[in-house]
Amino acid sequence: IAVAHDVLFDPAVSLAGRIGSNLSTWIRTVVFVAAVVSGSLALVALPPLLGEGGDNASLLPRDYSAGLLVSLGVVWGAAAVAIAVRRLARGRS
Repeated sequence: IAVAHDVLFDPAVSLAGRIGSNLSTWIRTVVFVAAVVSGSLALVALPPLLGEGGDNASLLPRDYSAGLLVSLGVVWGAAAVAIAVRRLARGRS
């Protein structure tokens, strides 16, 4: 996990920071909120995805990877819609 962090996650965050510094405060806020929600969803879905549910009877037999992907799609889709609506509203005024 440490290698994955150093090779994938750290450079991705650095790149996102550089790209984000050129964006408006509104867009950075929307992306930050979407990233926090995405991280929270991933943390909740991680144990079932890794099969570490143990004898937890509350884990239902379902496709957690598909659920996570759909949830992430909804979050980032909502973020894209929020940014688009804001840009369109600013363009009209």
